Amino acid sequence: MKYIAVAVSLVVVAFAFFGDFPGFAFKEKVNPPFSPFLFSFQTPSLEVPMLEDIPTGAMAWSVWETYLSAAQNHDLPGVSAVSYRLSATCADPAKESDCFALMDNLYSFGAPLKRADFTHIRSDSRQIIIYTDGPDMTFLYFTRAAVTGTPKVLGLRFCDNRDLPTGEGCVDFNADTKDDNGNGWWNSVESLIYR
Repeated sequence: MKYIAVAVSLVVVAFAFFGDFPGFAFKEKVNPPFSPFLFSFQTPSLEVPMLEDIPTGAMAWSVWETYLSAAQNHDLPGVSAVSYRLSATCADPAKESDCFALMDNLYSFGAPLKRADFTHIRSDSRQIIIYTDGPDMTFLYFTRAAVTGTPKVLGLRFCDNRDLPTGEGCVDFNADTKDDNGNGWWNSVESLIYR
């Protein structure tokens, strides 16, 4: 319930700043007609780019931070609540110490990541990918709940294009949202779902 409240709050704040609602949207200043007695100075306009994905990215990052915090604290129910699914190791109560080791490793890789570095987002109603610029790139993958659109952590990938032969790369930017089998899951997301 707490996560839904956070998600709803983020959406409300985003609409307040970027929505097209009377009283909330930025209005363009209109200068009065030119008068020889009054000089009218043109003020620079503030152009706000289309920010439709910012609420989605903010929600995804918030879920990521919750996931990392739960992993750091060995909070298995917390990890489960914001994950697409638990690993086989963490789903087996007999492997609790191994699960905690996985959480520690995840935290050690995830904690240094900074929201400001994730400058790109691809999303639709089923999935979200946020990623950094290269050549050392980091990708965070999320699925979305069908009814609420709430993100669930699916995976983390690192990509270093410098170690690959010329002309190749570990990311096909033209295929970020490619869905070869037409089932609604992008190939890059689906590859993590069936691991």
